[in-house]
Amino acid sequence: MANVRIPSPRRPSWPLEGLLTALGLLGAGVAIGEDGDLVSSGGRVLSVCGRGADVAEARQRAYAGVAELSWPGMTVRTDIAAAVAS
Repeated sequence: MANVRIPSPRRPSWPLEGLLTALGLLGAGVAIGEDGDLVSSGGRVLSVCGRGADVAEARQRAYAGVAELSWPGMTVRTDIAAAVAS
């Protein structure tokens, strides 16, 4: 999960909304905002990992977690593990 137009000289600070307590959530471009909430602080913001009995189930769980997250300008790759999950 990333901010739009990465890399970018301007690094917006948008609040991250959603499932931030999920297992398998790795922060990269994340900071603590003035109010103590997590905010985006760079291009590549989060990685969401899923676990399952096979690759297809793990992929489905990861993208279910992605669906719970949002911030302005969020962009998501939808091709990760697609070739091996089918």
